[in-house]
Amino acid sequence: MIWLVLSILSSTIIMLLFRGFANWRVPVFPAIVVNYAVAFGCGWALFADTYSPLDLFHMEWTRWLLLLGALFIVIFNLMARVAQTLGVSVSSIAAKMSMVLPITVFLIIDPDDRLTLWKALGIACALAGVVLASLKPERRGSWIQWLGLPVLVLLGSGVIELVLGWYSESVHVTSDADSYVLSSTPFLGALMLGGTVLLVNQVRGKGVKGGRWLVGGLVLGAVNFVSILALVKAIQSGVLEKSALFPVNNVGIVLLSAALSAVLFREAFSRQNLAGLALGILAIVLLALPAG
Repeated sequence: MIWLVLSILSSTIIMLLFRGFANWRVPVFPAIVVNYAVAFGCGWALFADTYSPLDLFHMEWTRWLLLLGALFIVIFNLMARVAQTLGVSVSSIAAKMSMVLPITVFLIIDPDDRLTLWKALGIACALAGVVLASLKPERRGSWIQWLGLPVLVLLGSGVIELVLGWYSESVHVTSDADSYVLSSTPFLGALMLGGTVLLVNQVRGKGVKGGRWLVGGLVLGAVNFVSILALVKAIQSGVLEKSALFPVNNVGIVLLSAALSAVLFREAFSRQNLAGLALGILAIVLLALPAG
């Protein structure tokens, strides 16, 4: 259970950092590139005694996780954009509605994962909760910002969770070192793509100045690595079936993000938003009930 709690806490901190970057005038893209260097470095430090970075390219999952890393950097930039233009709660909700994709797939393909009455009610409450919690009385920005960007975040985050959930199975991960490799390889793919773009911008004279992006990236990278590792470990722990774990994890992030954004950034919540948060709490209770 500690890994699940750590996943919720670290993912919430990421959302708050994205919102804070706007206030602290931290350039988002270079900070995100540094973040991936730090996150991969954290993983490398943990698996270095077992595998070398070159060993990664001989593993059967490497190409898919490197491609996943390319999606990481796209979704991270979109999440930052949504958090800064529409608010932390909308960003976290858009990212965490992604649970629909892994829940559906795992209920279909996993023979040990079955749909119970409590789980169905919990999923329904989670979906209704995140929709109600996202409704805002005012709309800032164009319809593309309000609808298109959150939808892209939702779809991309769903693919990320599905791939991580798939490769977290014991058939793929047989040791702690494998867990660290699984948690780190996507960061390497994101670093390769982001580093290339950053280098091209630097050559073209569009590089960034100052050191805030470096500090922001260092902090974000450490938290980001913990968030992915904690999610992988929570899946492996078997504390909940995957079709229940993703909703509990995601709704927990939405609730905590909403609470902290209200305190730290004074984001306002309507009665509908509060009803959505209440449904989220109910969803966590229902999904945590024993399957039997």
